[in-house]
Amino acid sequence: MAKLHNLTSKTTGIRGIHSNFSRILKAIGDTSNMYYYEGMLNKAVYSLKVSTEFLELPEIQLADKAKFLQTCGKIMVNTYFYTGSGDDLINATLNSLQEMANELHDKFLMANSIFLKGQNQYYHNLVTGKPEIQVAQKTLMNGANLLEEAGDMFNLPESLIFVGLTFEMEGNRGRARDYYIRAMNLAEQHKNKFALSLAFRHLTDHVDGEERLQFALKSLRLREEMKFKLTLPLSNLLVSEIYADRSEFRKATDYCRKAERLANKMNLQNALVFVFLTYSRLEELTGKKDNSLEYARKGMDLAESLKIAFSVSAAAQRVKAATERD
Repeated sequence: MAKLHNLTSKTTGIRGIHSNFSRILKAIGDTSNMYYYEGMLNKAVYSLKVSTEFLELPEIQLADKAKFLQTCGKIMVNTYFYTGSGDDLINATLNSLQEMANELHDKFLMANSIFLKGQNQYYHNLVTGKPEIQVAQKTLMNGANLLEEAGDMFNLPESLIFVGLTFEMEGNRGRARDYYIRAMNLAEQHKNKFALSLAFRHLTDHVDGEERLQFALKSLRLREEMKFKLTLPLSNLLVSEIYADRSEFRKATDYCRKAERLANKMNLQNALVFVFLTYSRLEELTGKKDNSLEYARKGMDLAESLKIAFSVSAAAQRVKAATERD
């Protein structure tokens, strides 16, 4: 109680009310972001949803509302990738954020709101399987251009990576690689660890041999340094996949087991789909065909229950591969 008293008693009057609500919203946003990093997605989203009722109060200043909605948008968009749910609420949040950015004439906020909208459109393609990548690409390129014009060089690298991903989805691998490399250089220059980890991760699909492994390990280590637990299951699975390609099956299994432990601890069901698919491939490569098919079907059952298109597609491909016999 003493801590809450300290938070809300530094000033008085209308200015004090504004200041207190500003600190409260920031504290809630920061706490939600902590939940998000820990992989506690339900708690992260719930705390944001409950707190949006504050935004109806006339004492809350527009700039504070906008900053809070930016935090909401970021967490909700990325939660959508992991869960496949909340798309309608995300669209409403991002539309409100863009309106506020316009009213405030805030070019940084506007650029970031458009990037979040494009990121959500890209994820919508993955989650629903609907081929509307040109819409996402146009929005993301617009967002990247605005970020660069605004001088937001810290957030620019992540937006460039998502532009690259849209070209990847179109099959234009050369153009995608160019975006990843530029993002990598900017992220290093402006010390954006997460964007750098993203660049390393997606460059693994454009290099071979030892370089591919090193990119994957660098991406994983950066996320571990950040204590970004939410991202660690898929990062470990990528390293597992690469060790499997190198026939280093003990290491591949170790990383897959670590991904499984993390996914179970955070209850990340979609990550568990890919854990099962990775186990399936490992069993196949080590000659255990029956076990491979069992894991593939387990992954398919879970993917179908989640109704996330890119997971169902990956599981279907793995079941097909596991069903084939020499």
